[in-house]
Amino acid sequence: MNAKLDSNEALKIAQEYINLKFIPLTIENHTKLVDKFLDIKGQVWVIEGKSGCRGNDTFFIISDESSEIELLLHGNDILTKLKNIKPNLTIKTVLAKALVYKNENKIFGKILKPIAFYESVLDIKNYTWVVNIEFPPSPFEQTGIAVFINDNDISNVFTIHF
Repeated sequence: MNAKLDSNEALKIAQEYINLKFIPLTIENHTKLVDKFLDIKGQVWVIEGKSGCRGNDTFFIISDESSEIELLLHGNDILTKLKNIKPNLTIKTVLAKALVYKNENKIFGKILKPIAFYESVLDIKNYTWVVNIEFPPSPFEQTGIAVFINDNDISNVFTIHF
């Protein structure tokens, strides 16, 4: 494996994201470089974060090619579960679905990275993808919308404003 980033640089990217978003996570020094992860192009760094209050794992999936967090995984032992199951949707499919939703509903804004993959979130009791869309600056309080896409039923899409 010929990586562009090293382990410390990948850890720094994850820590900067935590600091920027005020996420109550502690980075574990379990960082590894893998050749293939879902449908992300090239090698990725996998960094584990632990939350004392939720008890769930969070994994930062960082593209070695773009030096960006492509995906956040949330759930109890979610990385091991993903090795045993295959999500019905791919990252590209999820982004395409979010773009269709954005265009159909005339939502002006930018689709943000990273997208998230949850074992269970809100009232959805199975795997769910979440894509955030940031609104252009405005005097109104809402800054964006989160699009929730059920991995078992792509037609089941709902949103939450933030």
